[in-house]
Amino acid sequence: MSRKTFRGELDFKPGEIVKPVSTSAGGGVNFVNVEGTAVFPTKEQCNAYGYTWDKDNQICKAYDWKFEVTTIGENTSNIGKGNNTIDNPVNNSIVAGNDNRLYFNTQNNIANGQSNVIAENVSNSRCSGMLAEVTANNSIVQGGNTGGDILGERQVINLIYGLTTTDGGTKSSYLNNQNESFFMVPNNTAIYFDCEVLALHIGGTGAGNPGDYASWLERGVVLNKNGVLSIKRTRKSIVSEGTGTSWRPTAAVSVDGKFKVNVRGGANQTIEWVANCRLTQVKAGIILSDTPCPAEECPPDWVWSTEQCECQYVCPVQTCPDGYTWSSADCECLED
Repeated sequence: MSRKTFRGELDFKPGEIVKPVSTSAGGGVNFVNVEGTAVFPTKEQCNAYGYTWDKDNQICKAYDWKFEVTTIGENTSNIGKGNNTIDNPVNNSIVAGNDNRLYFNTQNNIANGQSNVIAENVSNSRCSGMLAEVTANNSIVQGGNTGGDILGERQVINLIYGLTTTDGGTKSSYLNNQNESFFMVPNNTAIYFDCEVLALHIGGTGAGNPGDYASWLERGVVLNKNGVLSIKRTRKSIVSEGTGTSWRPTAAVSVDGKFKVNVRGGANQTIEWVANCRLTQVKAGIILSDTPCPAEECPPDWVWSTEQCECQYVCPVQTCPDGYTWSSADCECLED
């Protein structure tokens, strides 16, 4: 267990033969005697230094620290600390901070910071910082924003792509090797990508031997201009061994907004591929095109924003108790 040591050297109080030297992560106070040996204080010794005696656990406490377990509807095993919103169902997740939002059908996620959002159907991800937007499974997102910025305006995203190939055709690798799973590039957004790619020959009847490998850096920028994607990229070979000279990765985008890492293996060679991609993102907050954004039909409680070129959530008005007024901006009843 980690502990915090007091700054400076505390003196023994008059008449006392023990003194506190540090606190544990759980708030307990650690004492030593005049020889510097760790000891358990009595209630009187604990109180003499201004601390609280925990009668139930028979220890000296500097403070109480606990996580609050949040259970909403059918939610299970969530741990929360702070003023956050957890939809239903959300399971096995941890959230700490303020104004974070975990949308429905998410699980096994961690959100730490302020005003971060984990989108619906996302699992096994974590985010930190401020105004981070998580949209991909098994991703790590750090938001580098401040008040007044839009969600996901500046953030760094870590993703893993994977695939097994058995021929020499070019194929798309998938997020977490899950079929047809890709990162969706937000509208009116620029992303610098830096992918570390490794290919390992593990079998097959083709040329080469199991253990042959090759590695590359695949880098570039993707730009989504009001729904029209473009990409500029470069590839650098790092090190290789064996007969993988024809293998190669190539970053690409699709017309429907997907960022892909395509790979090409060898005939009758079973090759495992993995790409660790670090995406550095900037959302423009404006339409990056002279062409007006076509309106789309939005789900209930959402309205189309021409400025952002997307459906945006509108909090439905609710009836507040006496002494409170509904705030659409805060999506809650505020005290008058």
